[in-house]
Amino acid sequence: MLLTACTTLRPTQASLIREGDRVEVLTTSGATLAFRVDSAGAQVLEGQTARGERVTVDHASISRLERREFAVGKTLGLSLGALVLLGVAGSDGWDNDDCPPGSIGLC
Repeated sequence: MLLTACTTLRPTQASLIREGDRVEVLTTSGATLAFRVDSAGAQVLEGQTARGERVTVDHASISRLERREFAVGKTLGLSLGALVLLGVAGSDGWDNDDCPPGSIGLC
């Protein structure tokens, strides 16, 4: 769950795609394909979907091409938000005077 929350799709060109990239393709026929690229040739992209299905897409049939990239802002926001929630949920506020001696402050 955290990995999908920390990525974003960015428009790109077929010539910039490399082996291992995760892409989403909208074809000229209207089909949407999401897959990991195994081979990025001069004329076609080949890869495999999350279900293990093989995909081959001719560059000429690509209407829109997006690459999944790591999103630093989302990752930082999600991490900081989780830390704040854990801190608030683990206490009755920011005052830890009620915690027993030796506790780590999340009481």
